[in-house]
Amino acid sequence: DGEQSSSAPARDASPHPSLDCSPSSSAKAAEAGAAPAMPEVEYELHLDNDTQSSVGHTQWFYFCLRNGDFKGRINFRIVNMRKKKSLYQHGLQPFCYSVRKNRGWEAFECEDTLYFANNANPSRSVRPSGDSGVRADLHTLAFSYTISVADDELYFAAYPPYTYSMMHTLLAQLEGHAAARPHFLRSELCRSIGQLPVPLLVISEAINASEAPHAEGASGSPSSMVSGADVDPAIIAQEREKERRQRASRPLIAVIARQHPGEVVGSWAVQGFLKFLLGPSAAAKRLREAFVFHVVPMVNVDGVVHGNSRCTLAGVDPNRIWHDPNPIIHPVVYALKNHLRNIAQGATNRNLEMFLDMHGHSAKFGCFFYGSCPTAPISNALFPKLCSIMNSDLSFEQCHWRCSRSHKKTARYVVHKQLNVKYSYTMECSLFGP
Repeated sequence: DGEQSSSAPARDASPHPSLDCSPSSSAKAAEAGAAPAMPEVEYELHLDNDTQSSVGHTQWFYFCLRNGDFKGRINFRIVNMRKKKSLYQHGLQPFCYSVRKNRGWEAFECEDTLYFANNANPSRSVRPSGDSGVRADLHTLAFSYTISVADDELYFAAYPPYTYSMMHTLLAQLEGHAAARPHFLRSELCRSIGQLPVPLLVISEAINASEAPHAEGASGSPSSMVSGADVDPAIIAQEREKERRQRASRPLIAVIARQHPGEVVGSWAVQGFLKFLLGPSAAAKRLREAFVFHVVPMVNVDGVVHGNSRCTLAGVDPNRIWHDPNPIIHPVVYALKNHLRNIAQGATNRNLEMFLDMHGHSAKFGCFFYGSCPTAPISNALFPKLCSIMNSDLSFEQCHWRCSRSHKKTARYVVHKQLNVKYSYTMECSLFGP
């Protein structure tokens, strides 16, 4: 994870506008009042709305600043943040990446971070709306950064970005890893509105027969029990058929992530999940032997590439249309729901045991689950409870099974109600750690 997050920011996804510091802008800042102890520049920034979205969903940001010869303090005010509550009110700071310093994404390099309602008018509040066009019903994120190195290229983001290209790089690394390759199959679930491929992984022990260790004489396989000259192809064929039948009876688990592009932590979580599940540990091997996992690591690929906070290219929140997705307007959710229906109801001697939808939370700490609905059986709480016992980062107290009217259109509710999956959850991971 460290190597991925410390590499240079990706330039092919999550568009980042550039700002420039110049002597003239510094002089104008000084003319506004008494000369500061060091040069100081201030920017008022307005986030673009999500593509085709009338609601806005302004939360995710990712932009670049090039300072030239300027050294001094930069004050930023992002004045159209939509959410009332934010972890910026509890210590979270924007992440910064300095190309010259080359230390990766850093969490605590910014200063004086404030988050407030535009109509609250604190000492660092925005100008009146008539002057700047700032809406009183939105919120401002204010923060500062001190530039100490000339000719730097600085990136600021709500969270270390995880791009579409990074996902494909991870999948290519897993395909090139001799220990991981035999245990998963990669295919294309569908194409997005923007015609981007949406990958689907199916993971289970030795599911990729062509890469299974039998052919290499691995320990425990039939070919390792005798010398190469004495191997009976019929025995190997029988073993593989036996394994195929065993896999066909294994229960299924579906995991998806990144329905909301701005919730980048979901991608980091699913990356860790894939590395663990395809790793060499005894626990991972036992899980692969017991289950077949269907994983869609990035659902809203268009939203990720276009830098949206929540919506697809159609301006739709994908996690609010699961009850009745349209194949034209919502092609990914439509294909994904059909895939889950097929594996949940179309297979014999097995069923879809669990559905897990990974998200990121911008207002709460820790990790926690949202259950399918209030009427779910009490056993539905067992998995979150066991997770909280095994890992102190997960809070069972923050888990809940409430379901408002809009949440009855979410993946967790629809998969439980329409597909009859008993254990269906949203997993939330905080953008500000445990």
